[in-house]
Amino acid sequence: MSKELAFTDDNDVVKYLDTTTVFNLALTADGVAFDLTNAKSVLVKIANDDGYIMQQTIDLTTVTSPLGGTLSFPINQDIMNTLVPDDYDIEVWVTMNDGTQAIFPSDGTLGFSIEENLMSDTGEVIPVITFDQFEDQFNDMMTQMQNTVSNVKKGDKGDKGDTGSGLEIKDKVLSVSNLPSTANEGDGYLVGEELYVWVNGAWKDCGPLQGPKGDQGPQGIQGNTGTGISSTTVQYQISSSATTAPTETWSDNIIATTTTNPYLWMKATLNYTDNTTKDFYLVSQKGDKGDKGDTGATGPVGPQGPVGSGLVVKGTVNNASQLPTTGNQEGYCYFVGTDLYVWDAGAWKNCGSVSPDLSNYVTITDLNNGLSTKVNVSDMRKPASDVAGIEEVSTLQTQVDNSAVGTNLLTGTSSSEHSYTGDFSTVPGWSNNTSSVTPYVVNAGSTYTYSIYLTKLTGSFVLGYWAYDSNKNYITWIYSSIYSSSGKTSWTFTVPDGVSYISPHVVHASDDFICTAKGEKLELGSHATDWCPNPEDKVNVADMRKPASDIAGIEEVNAKQDKLTITPADDSKVVHTSGDEEIAGAKTFDTAPIDKATGHPYITKDGVPAVPDTLADTTKDANFMGKLQKSGIDVATTSDVSSVVNTATANMANTTKLANFTAGLQVNGKDVGAGGGDTLTTPWVTTNHFGHGANDLDSLGIEEITGWRIKNDVLYYDATFMRNDTDLSSLTVVFDLYTAIPNFKTTFKTTENGPHMMFIGVGNAKAAFNFGSDFVPNNIGNIQIMLSGENASLPIHIVYPLDRL
Repeated sequence: MSKELAFTDDNDVVKYLDTTTVFNLALTADGVAFDLTNAKSVLVKIANDDGYIMQQTIDLTTVTSPLGGTLSFPINQDIMNTLVPDDYDIEVWVTMNDGTQAIFPSDGTLGFSIEENLMSDTGEVIPVITFDQFEDQFNDMMTQMQNTVSNVKKGDKGDKGDTGSGLEIKDKVLSVSNLPSTANEGDGYLVGEELYVWVNGAWKDCGPLQGPKGDQGPQGIQGNTGTGISSTTVQYQISSSATTAPTETWSDNIIATTTTNPYLWMKATLNYTDNTTKDFYLVSQKGDKGDKGDTGATGPVGPQGPVGSGLVVKGTVNNASQLPTTGNQEGYCYFVGTDLYVWDAGAWKNCGSVSPDLSNYVTITDLNNGLSTKVNVSDMRKPASDVAGIEEVSTLQTQVDNSAVGTNLLTGTSSSEHSYTGDFSTVPGWSNNTSSVTPYVVNAGSTYTYSIYLTKLTGSFVLGYWAYDSNKNYITWIYSSIYSSSGKTSWTFTVPDGVSYISPHVVHASDDFICTAKGEKLELGSHATDWCPNPEDKVNVADMRKPASDIAGIEEVNAKQDKLTITPADDSKVVHTSGDEEIAGAKTFDTAPIDKATGHPYITKDGVPAVPDTLADTTKDANFMGKLQKSGIDVATTSDVSSVVNTATANMANTTKLANFTAGLQVNGKDVGAGGGDTLTTPWVTTNHFGHGANDLDSLGIEEITGWRIKNDVLYYDATFMRNDTDLSSLTVVFDLYTAIPNFKTTFKTTENGPHMMFIGVGNAKAAFNFGSDFVPNNIGNIQIMLSGENASLPIHIVYPLDRL
């Protein structure tokens, strides 16, 4: 497992004596945030090029995001009192509650720097002297001058000079340019710490002048309260861009990248005590898998240690925190999962995973094979003293199950390949729903290994599990780093506190994920052993319990098996359950065979009646000397049928030949005309004015101009009805063609193919042909005319097919 250590905000520099800086660190394992929930202690080790310097303990109460694997490393006064400006390397040592220890990073170290501040630099300054020192130097100079003058020939005594004015410091100015342009002899000014004296009409720099140390001044007023960091929040999001921060919802847990979004962004938010915040971003991308490193050289053999006191296995506990702290002796040991803890030099020492040698135990497969061998138990009785009792077998089975070393905790898995395109588990009945799966019991704090063999793979995936509490309520999803290679893949993890059940499965990490998988396995410990089925998949021990006296030893089974001689049957002499076969020779059955389709027994040859000689042969012509009847009635012969047909068709017309009907031809009792089959055609006929009943057209002021003819059995009727009054009211009259044209009714009838009623309308004049009403119950051949308004006129044109009566 690769462990990484990094700064969350790229801040790795601090000024010397600055005790407000905090380094924010991120711990990951195989690219996944390291869970600090079960951390017992966290130490930051510091060294430089000269070697190890010190360590700093991290207060676990300041770890606000243990699942995110982040912590804060404050550079406090103790560190600044120890370190000087230089480059340093750090490691983070995490000790878990179970006694295991993780060191970050796995490869190399993480560096930070302490830079010098301004007070660390030494500048060049002008020496400072006191006024007394200045006076002494001045006196020395005068003495030297006197000695020099004494060597000069003495001249005449001069006149007594004027009394000197002495040295008087008048004031202090900021620079030489601020000195007065003229002054009295002996006047002095301070420019900074420099003393300037007016001598012979010019200012002379006499060097620095420093007085005695003054009294300590009063304490200054208290400054404003500084702004510190109250908390740190780290969140994650995936994106398709490596330069622009994503804007979707941030997650508190690390999210697996995909082919669409290959970049993992981390946002570290610093929450300050003045309620302000500042965000820092870090983007990463999964790199290619590196080449395997060379095997290191074998170290020298160490000196032989003292003779140990031996090991005494006292029992098992769920995690290292349950190991006894009193009453222990050298050599006492306990199993924590598959890890062996030994009491050594007053403390528990984790000696790593221990796999027991089961070579002297009978495997479940051997037991199945032995019990399934078909032998005569009564011939192989053994004394009960030579056979292990069922309690002993059950106890041994319990010990093997509890050790779970190499035992597959998943039921129903197989070594057969199956194809998958999404999230899956090969456990029968598994579904991608946290509430519908059956999780497997685990121990919090114990280490487990989940593995699966992918024979074919497209895309990438992760291994993970759904975590449940003791009531099988779903808590969270925990997963590994991303894999993209086929073959056997395994993931070792430690169950966090509060988790009592898990449901492991494979989760696709890319949209194009397709695989063929087999050999899924969950086992206790940190090693992925070869796949094997769960013991419950092989044999149900409870179903095979028998008294010890009824079970043969494995040696007896083998001995009996060696003496068994089996001669295979001759396949050519065996009756098969399928296929067509011929059975030769006579076979005797105690009961008649049953027809599977009908359920009736087959008839033997003795049960078949003899065939009479008089039975007709349907394949040959037969001459029945008697009669042939059906239902007691004689069947007609060919000559009988021909005679009846000739009689029936003697006077029948042949439709393929012309016929002359000498007796006449009628339809419905009426003679058919001899028109030779032509359709009827008549000339135009003009009718007189005629009304219906007492309503004569003339009396109503209606004039009629009517003409009709029949051509090819089609009636053509044209008429014009005109109103010659000034009455504006509506006037309705019925004109009966049958009455107006007597021959029309006796010669023709309406055809069912023609319209039974026809409406005609022009303006305010309307008519209806074949219109029926209470006024005219027999509507065939009627024309109902309605004329509204003064001088209304209605032309009527009817073309109507007729049937010959």
